[in-house]
Amino acid sequence: SITTAAGRVIINGTAGAGEDDNVGVLLSGRVGVTTTRIESATGNIAIAGTGASNEAATSDNNYGVSMIDAFVIESTDGTADAATIMITGTAGDGGGTDNDGVYISGTGSDVISDNGLITVAGTAGGVTGALSGDGVTIDQAASITSVTAGIDITGTGAIAGHGVFVDGGGTVSDSQ
Repeated sequence: SITTAAGRVIINGTAGAGEDDNVGVLLSGRVGVTTTRIESATGNIAIAGTGASNEAATSDNNYGVSMIDAFVIESTDGTADAATIMITGTAGDGGGTDNDGVYISGTGSDVISDNGLITVAGTAGGVTGALSGDGVTIDQAASITSVTAGIDITGTGAIAGHGVFVDGGGTVSDSQ
């Protein structure tokens, strides 16, 4: 876990070469175990990742940013100085499936803010004939929740993908 009061958190990652599962930034918790998290009160949180490119017909799951298995990112301050959260992902090109820019999945995988803006931007990877690739996917009971500041989600899908795909119990909720 990473916890800060006022210091910012910046994570940048670029995946190595390979055919499958080459993720720029992988944030993975452990379901049923103490929550793994990135938490800040007033220091902004920025996460950016680029997945590996491989034009093989079966190249899958080359996410820019993947957040799974009960991982939490949270801005905890309720004042105007609250940390913002920005997640940006560019998937690697692949001919297979699920080369998503940002992939947030699984019960307990949550992006939460009391008063800081949440921004998620993803660009899918994919080559001619790719089966799918979404800009941003939120599924399997994952959630993005803002109490007062708002949520901006922007996605660009691949040839057979969606810009933003919310499915399988995934939720986006803004209380303002």
